[in-house]
Amino acid sequence: MVETKQHQELKQLAAKVGEAEGWTASLEVSETTPQGKRWIADVLLERGGRRVAVEVQWSPQSHEAYARRQKIYAASGVEVVWMHRTRKLKPSAKVMEGRLSEVADGEYEVFLEGYPGQTLSAQEFVKSALNRSLKFGFTDRDPVNVYILEAQADCWHRDCDCVYKMIPILGITIGNPKYSEPTDLKLGISLADIGRYPVAKEKLLEELRYLGGWDHLKERYSRTREESYLSCGCPKCDRILGDHFAFQYIYDAAPVARYQATMKTLFQDMAFEGPDESNMWVTW
Repeated sequence: MVETKQHQELKQLAAKVGEAEGWTASLEVSETTPQGKRWIADVLLERGGRRVAVEVQWSPQSHEAYARRQKIYAASGVEVVWMHRTRKLKPSAKVMEGRLSEVADGEYEVFLEGYPGQTLSAQEFVKSALNRSLKFGFTDRDPVNVYILEAQADCWHRDCDCVYKMIPILGITIGNPKYSEPTDLKLGISLADIGRYPVAKEKLLEELRYLGGWDHLKERYSRTREESYLSCGCPKCDRILGDHFAFQYIYDAAPVARYQATMKTLFQDMAFEGPDESNMWVTW
């Protein structure tokens, strides 16, 4: 079978990453398991008794085929890292994998399927796998990145001309912040919601005190909701900017600060429910 240009480039890329990290790299290595099953690795990386095969799967492949090939490698004591374009492969601890896309001629990105997921270069993906910073799943005690997203709002009252900074939402990403984009807004929490959890609320207020200029973020009473909650409001006339109206500024917002928390401290009074959210590969 004739290999595509992309397949060849990705094999060379994996080999170069491995060599740069101190591994011995060999292409198209063929061996046989103790049970007599033959395998051929696109790239075999070896160091200190550890053997890692990097497989480039440019054409789609079924779940069954991944599982079958995975078992064959395991029988030879070889770890496998898959870079593929199979869109329907559900993340599993048994298959270390990332979904490929070609972003420019000779440049590739890998997306780690999940919620909110991460995007990193193919080079960083291979490096993370070799350095064991690529792990499956996370718990309520693992660190998450909380981003303060800031936008500009106009006071809604007709007699007030004040323009002020506000927080439409706090963005949340998981794992290494280099590979997550907080403005994708796949995971976030509103001021009103974070205000319900004392530990999370105090951490946010601590960060805002450090930034300065956020005295207009405080508890206010909403006649619509008939309750008080943490909100931004006009510094001039103190009218509340309710959650419903704050959300319209989400796509104009940009991160101004980042701090770390855990799911447990963010949602202290809630059970952590994460079978869908936590079943994912994450680079830390």
